[in-house]
Amino acid sequence: MRRDRKKIHLMKVIAGVTVASVTLCSVQGWAVADQVVQTEKVEATSSQPGTAEQEEVKQSPEAEAVDESGSEDTGNESEVETTQPEEESTEEGSTEEQDSDDTDANENHDKDPAVKDVQSDKKTSTSKKKDKTNKQDNSDTSNANTVKKTEKEKELEVSHPAVESDSTWTGDTAPSWADSDQEYIQGNLAVAEQIRALERELNDRVDRAAKTYALDDTAGVTYEDSNILDIFAVYAVLNDMTDDFPYEVEFTSENDREELLQIFNQMTRVNRIDSDSLVVRRLTYEDMAEEYGFDDDQKEALAQLVTDEARELLQEQYDTSILSQLTDEEFEEIQELIPEDASGARRSVLLAALSLEDKVNYFWGGKSYQVGWDERWGQQSLVTSEGLASQTGTVRSFGLDCSGFVTWAFINAGGDQSVLGYIGNGTATQWANSEAISWDEVIPGDLVFYKTPNSGSINHVGIVVSNGEDGIKIVHCSSGQNGVVVTGKVGFKYARRPYIYSE
Repeated sequence: MRRDRKKIHLMKVIAGVTVASVTLCSVQGWAVADQVVQTEKVEATSSQPGTAEQEEVKQSPEAEAVDESGSEDTGNESEVETTQPEEESTEEGSTEEQDSDDTDANENHDKDPAVKDVQSDKKTSTSKKKDKTNKQDNSDTSNANTVKKTEKEKELEVSHPAVESDSTWTGDTAPSWADSDQEYIQGNLAVAEQIRALERELNDRVDRAAKTYALDDTAGVTYEDSNILDIFAVYAVLNDMTDDFPYEVEFTSENDREELLQIFNQMTRVNRIDSDSLVVRRLTYEDMAEEYGFDDDQKEALAQLVTDEARELLQEQYDTSILSQLTDEEFEEIQELIPEDASGARRSVLLAALSLEDKVNYFWGGKSYQVGWDERWGQQSLVTSEGLASQTGTVRSFGLDCSGFVTWAFINAGGDQSVLGYIGNGTATQWANSEAISWDEVIPGDLVFYKTPNSGSINHVGIVVSNGEDGIKIVHCSSGQNGVVVTGKVGFKYARRPYIYSE
């Protein structure tokens, strides 16, 4: 079985495969190691083995700052101000029009979903960059489609309607579930990220081996059956994460990710077979049970984890994740943007959010509760939501508004639509499901807003990416820049910490 190493990783590599020979220009696999490949030179015959009152929000010292693209507000149709408030006038020199970012979920902004299995068209999804030529309004709406909600989306919006403003809001009151200490973001992108990282590192490792042994492009590489499930099972047993495997597997710190890497190093070897061939040897969980000196209970736990069902679940966690849609370059860029100390649920939220940068357009009233890529994004659709004169009634590439982007990011961090009830649908409910913090307290994954819910005008929300020496970086779906972008703090005035993090 031959694979082109220049192709991206999208393949069912978690499932066991027979030993196959591939050319060096056709390398693909799952594993990681930073060990020098020279240490792996062995003979071909070797077999190594809400009720509490919260402090009222305070305006930041930089409250008068404005986003480069102008105000990014959103709001309820009946209360929305389509003119730009004086306090948020467009930055000097900007010629972009004032756009607003959210609308009431009760508005009719439907289109036939035509949702495809994300596993069936991944290459198409990875290439869906924003097309500058599709950003202009189209006055001819005679043949335009409206975006239909699926039955599941309709059910979700009945249970959790989007609320973009709340004129009765008088202060913060924590929701009743906020003190439950329950982990609401489970089965998240952390596992998918590590699977993707293992695959990328294995490719690099094979390349290093080829260079070390001076093999040319006609040389072959043989891969033994995948042991990715075994690697995660060993990690789970060592860290007492065997309940609800693999959904309960977590990586809450950089040390956790390093530990997984060390396990891989022990379980995956790249060896030379002969003058023009390599083999990727993979140890099983049984080999590692002896290596780690596991007792009988641990051995039994391992055996119960490494099942066909678990293999399918692990594969599904990766295949349905937005990370499976990225090129290697995009994945690396995202990892570089996320601070090392951003871990656990926060890291998963940022992984999801940053995966849409420059890929999804701004769309007034745009919501998506899809786990993974929404196939409707990019389709030319009629904007039917009222309240934004510059967009209502025009034809645009379907995408997300600002609160829809936040909702999608948190749902995809957990890989579960039920997360919607804990992050909120719409800027007002996202505000209500978070508590006020000072700007000094802001860390990656926190939310930031332009206004309070009772301001009487439209609002805008984003997710903090980093807070370091170069200032605060925020990812948000901007109307002025027509899509998901990473910018500075300019324009955001209020910082909030979502209760969903259970911190």
